[in-house]
Amino acid sequence: MTADDPLPSDDALTEHAYLVARSVRPVAIAGNCQAEPETMMRAMSRLRQASGITAIPFVIDEGDGVATCGYASHPWAVDLLRWALTAAPQEQVHRILGLLLGYGSDSIERHEALSAGQMFREPHSLTSLRRPAAS
Repeated sequence: MTADDPLPSDDALTEHAYLVARSVRPVAIAGNCQAEPETMMRAMSRLRQASGITAIPFVIDEGDGVATCGYASHPWAVDLLRWALTAAPQEQVHRILGLLLGYGSDSIERHEALSAGQMFREPHSLTSLRRPAAS
């Protein structure tokens, strides 16, 4: 990666495309570049060269001068990622990204709990069995 070429090596791009093509995850984000037409076209060209025939290369302008680059398994995944990066409610963005990147719902829940400073959730059965405090 350099200022002129913000994407990783061809080998790394091929690995990202391979994991998407083999259904390991619906989306692989390979990097970011400046959201300038010439830079985005160069990034798309590199992504296409490394993608093989199954993974769908994408470059999404996030609207803030940055574009996200990578591969998707289906057109709907590109559409959902574009929405998450540009228009989704902020509290949903990390959830959507987590699912698109192949994380399970339990991992996303754990991440949210840790991010909120809550290390674990007490199961409902434990909270309902508590005895009232002695007065």
